[in-house]
Amino acid sequence: NQPALEVFPNPVQDRVSLLVDIPPDCKQLQIQLLDLTGQVIKIAYQDKPKRTGSAEISIDILALPTGLYYLQVFADDQQLGQSKIVVE
Repeated sequence: NQPALEVFPNPVQDRVSLLVDIPPDCKQLQIQLLDLTGQVIKIAYQDKPKRTGSAEISIDILALPTGLYYLQVFADDQQLGQSKIVVE
């Protein structure tokens, strides 16, 4: 069974890619970037997904300071996955 979310490369410097399994009935996909306190610092993606099933989404994180962050992915209001990323 594949995880709902894969993140690469990690650590990351400029762009991070997410491999996510989008449910067939998804109307809105949202990717949030959070700091270690759980505060949302960026909505990296929010839109109707262009496709469902396995999809790769690339996010620009160049403006982020070095540190540890969380990525959370939601389909409609259901969390699909969460991953830590290290920004170098």
